[in-house]
Amino acid sequence: GALVVTQLPVSPGAERAVVLANDLNLAESAGGYDAPPLFGAWVPDPFSEGENGLAFSSFLPNFLAMGGILNNWVVYQATRAQFARQFLESGAR
Repeated sequence: GALVVTQLPVSPGAERAVVLANDLNLAESAGGYDAPPLFGAWVPDPFSEGENGLAFSSFLPNFLAMGGILNNWVVYQATRAQFARQFLESGAR
């Protein structure tokens, strides 16, 4: 399988990261744009010191990784990162 973690270059603070992750999950699940499949979730970045960051974490099991889907997964993450940038720049909560 493939663990895919898309880290954003932001450091909102650990408490704010929790709020922003929840807000991003809510906004993305509402759709309204060309959303990639929502397999995973926005979380405080588990790889940043003190979880002072934002990341989208997902897992692609081996049995789903056929026909170039991993390549698509990378494109989905790029689309998702653009959505997050626009969301954060819009002055999200």
